Amino acid sequence: MQKDFAYIRCPLKLLQDRSTGGSTEPLEDCIAAALGGNSSYREILRSHSDTFFLTPMWAVNWKEAFRVGDQLLMGFEFTPEHLRELGYRKVAGINTKLSYEPDFEKKIEEFACNFGFEIIELEGSTEIVQKSYNQMRNMLFRPLKA
Repeated sequence: MQKDFAYIRCPLKLLQDRSTGGSTEPLEDCIAAALGGNSSYREILRSHSDTFFLTPMWAVNWKEAFRVGDQLLMGFEFTPEHLRELGYRKVAGINTKLSYEPDFEKKIEEFACNFGFEIIELEGSTEIVQKSYNQMRNMLFRPLKA
């Protein structure tokens, strides 16, 4: 990423998982960010292995995300049958307490109805994103050394 965007002349950082207390590592994905870090995400995945996770962004854009124009995404057709073959039976709405998406619950219901899934809700947070934002802001506003 640093190499691809070197022309920006601004540091780029991946969201980091600091939940282990030791060294940091990049987060697995946006679901890990919403669920509090990689280890928390893995723990939740183990206990909800039959669950498809939706954040507000995913919930609102799932139709578009699964298809690119009229082409299937990576040759996989997202049908109820295919998702059931993969073991999915539930959809989890991850409540990050952000209110930017007013139709979040409605979109979760639409997804669940379309795929015949049970709905569960998981509590999430924006803590990791907020900490990363604060760290970058502090780094960028630090006085330049001569």
